[in-house]
Amino acid sequence: MLKVTNKNFEIEELVQLTKEIDNKEEIVYEFKMQITGDELEEIKNILFNFTKNNFKEYIKASSEEKEELEKKAEEKIKENDERFVDICFKEHKEKFKELAGNYKFEEMIENMRGYFLDFFMKKQISPLNTSISNLTKIMNNFQQFK
Repeated sequence: MLKVTNKNFEIEELVQLTKEIDNKEEIVYEFKMQITGDELEEIKNILFNFTKNNFKEYIKASSEEKEELEKKAEEKIKENDERFVDICFKEHKEKFKELAGNYKFEEMIENMRGYFLDFFMKKQISPLNTSISNLTKIMNNFQQFK
C-alpha cells in the first residue's frame, strides 16, 4: 500500500541554545521549529534547485553577461539564505541570535541545513533501500531452494 499523510507540520524539531557552566549544560533558549509542507517544499527548492536552473544560461553567456549573472546569483543566494533562516526560526530569529551571538547563530543555521539535506536524502533513498532489501530477501530465498 502507498500512503501519504497530510499533517499541520511536516517537521517539528526542538531547537536549543545551551551554555556549559561548571561542566553542566544549561538551556539558555529553546523553541520548536515547525515546518509546514509548503515551507518544506520551499526549503527543498532553496537547497537543490537554484544552480540547476542557471547553469545552462551561464555557459552560453559572454564574459559581460557572466558578470551580470554572477551578481544576480549572489543576490539570489543571499535572498535564499535569508528566506531559509526566516522559515526555520520564524519569530525566534532575533532572540536566538541575540543570545547566541553571530558565530553560534551561523553554526545553528549550518546545522539546520545539514538536517534538511539529510532529511531530503533519506526521503530519496528510502524507496531504493526497500527495493534492495526486498531483492536481497528474494535472492536469499531462491538460494535456499537450490
